[in-house]
Amino acid sequence: MVSRKFYFLSWFLVLTTLAYFSYHIYHGDRGLIAQDELVSKHKKLSLLENELETKKNELKRKIDGLDDVKGKIDKDFLEEEARKLGYAYKNEFVIHE
Repeated sequence: MVSRKFYFLSWFLVLTTLAYFSYHIYHGDRGLIAQDELVSKHKKLSLLENELETKKNELKRKIDGLDDVKGKIDKDFLEEEARKLGYAYKNEFVIHE
């Protein structure tokens, strides 16, 4: 017959082991809380990636606008960029927003 001391000791070990693993499933380095933080970080980085992709496409469009069909600089684009820098004809005013 199993002694009473061994019976309580075995149950104590089972319960402490269960408590240990339950705690680390939730709070561990790869637990549920860490997973939620990683998902949140992934969403933020995806939004940042989309913003950077948009900026990249906008800059690429501007670069493509520099070249005309004949390989010369597009005059309208050049004038637009010059106005952004504050240059204008003598009889014009430039209003910056």
